[in-house]
Amino acid sequence: YGQIALNIVNFGPHIGYSYVVSFYHKEIHRSDMSSAARKGRQFHTGGCAKLMEVNVLSKMSYGMYILSSKYQDRSSACVVDACIQAGSDPNKVLVSVMHKNFTRKVIEKSGVFCLAILAENCPFEMIKHFGYQTSRNVDKFDGLTTFTDINGVPCLLSYVCASISVRVTDIIDIGSHTVFIGKVKDQKLLTNAMPMTYAYYQANVKPKDLGKSADADKKIVAWRCTVCGFVYNDPVLPDDYLCPVCGQPSSDFVPVYE
Repeated sequence: YGQIALNIVNFGPHIGYSYVVSFYHKEIHRSDMSSAARKGRQFHTGGCAKLMEVNVLSKMSYGMYILSSKYQDRSSACVVDACIQAGSDPNKVLVSVMHKNFTRKVIEKSGVFCLAILAENCPFEMIKHFGYQTSRNVDKFDGLTTFTDINGVPCLLSYVCASISVRVTDIIDIGSHTVFIGKVKDQKLLTNAMPMTYAYYQANVKPKDLGKSADADKKIVAWRCTVCGFVYNDPVLPDDYLCPVCGQPSSDFVPVYE
């Protein structure tokens, strides 16, 4: 006399399915998702089942930060957006970092980090410098204007509104990412510029054709997510593709050449 809707969704290049089980009719119905449904539009099976909207998370508000840390003589830094104030009295901050990120390893060893809140006037080249290469091979602070915070961590000074120095109190493994929660040890207001949001970055800072044009003499063999590093192993990236790891759209992918 009722129905149970089972939504089995495999995002990425694979199609999703919606199963509806009816106890009264003792039937199982399966309907394939359309491309439009995988973009996040409503999808119904027999007027009953509705698939989850897949692009809602991209509507959440995020900031843009340079996350840095230092262990012994090795410093590391990267771009992050998943960061919030997690508590007060004492003030605590939470930041989520991709497992594959080298900065994550440095924070785990040092137990401290600094967040530089990027301003809206920060150019794409600066974000590219910190986000499109790894600290395993490059000293990202070399030649840049920086200061050393209360924990001995280097922090970017240019194009930054403020900085927050944190000592880690809790570490949570959530699968693809590690969440660091820490107590704020110091905070500095550096300029009165407006802080950059992720939406502002997408609309006004990031080049519109980034990763969509390749040199004529190069062959694209795959696409890499610039947010989490996931690689889509196909030369053709669908326009409606969403990263299966971090949920970012195809506009956040850059080509991998042969």
